[in-house]
Amino acid sequence: MYLSALLFPLSLLLTVVNGVGKELIMKFLPLQAIGN
Repeated sequence: MYLSALLFPLSLLLTVVNGVGKELIMKFLPLQAIGN
């Protein structure tokens, strides 16, 4: 019971991090391509 209560915010956090990470990659990849 305690574990499932912990798992929900963790999966939510992972989803947010995934979304933000993808946005950051999309923003920085063009900069890297220009830099190289």
